[in-house]
Amino acid sequence: MMSATYDFKMVIQHASLFVRKVKVAPSIMIGHETALGNGAIKMPIRRTEVKSFALSSGMQSITIPNAFIGQLPTRLIMGMVSNNAFNGDFPKNPFNFKHYDLTYLCVLDGNRMIPSKPFQPKFDGSNCYSRCYMSLFTDLGRYHKDQDINIRFSEYKDGYTLFALDLTPDLSADGMHESISRNGNLSIDLKFSKALPETVNLIVFSEYRNVIEIDKNRSIFTDY
Repeated sequence: MMSATYDFKMVIQHASLFVRKVKVAPSIMIGHETALGNGAIKMPIRRTEVKSFALSSGMQSITIPNAFIGQLPTRLIMGMVSNNAFNGDFPKNPFNFKHYDLTYLCVLDGNRMIPSKPFQPKFDGSNCYSRCYMSLFTDLGRYHKDQDINIRFSEYKDGYTLFALDLTPDLSADGMHESISRNGNLSIDLKFSKALPETVNLIVFSEYRNVIEIDKNRSIFTDY
């Protein structure tokens, strides 16, 4: 990746699959059977999806309608990469998340803007993008905790430009308690100070709260 040399090959010398085996105590197995006899076992999960939206070269103001329809995610993380890199151009890095002189980013839930005051960074010499950088702490559950994101402020605009949005009512996408699942329609608005110099892919990582149920017949049901 990102090498000027195209002439290479990969040789797999050996492949192994390691599987952990667990011997369940009889008392635990009996407890599970008893629970299944009384009703389905419900297991909450965090489901994730990744979507990609192509932004055409030369555009300066873009609206992506119906980006998410149906169950609304609890959290979004967005970033932009070159379309060529996204499609596997060998010398380019598909993880180089550029800012492309973005000046406006907002998610629309009907008529409600998220965040209520849109992100309006300035990636010029003023380096006014601290709010966007801080979103990686506040909306990823790192704020007021001894946890880092391993991205320095000085690095943020140089290949690490990501935007995080917590969509839960109490801003607790990282919490242990559950928020009521909502259905709706999300759109994404973007504006740039300069026309896009190339076709760009907007990568959107979305996180959902869902439930898997298993009944006494070992049938599996999901709510998505």
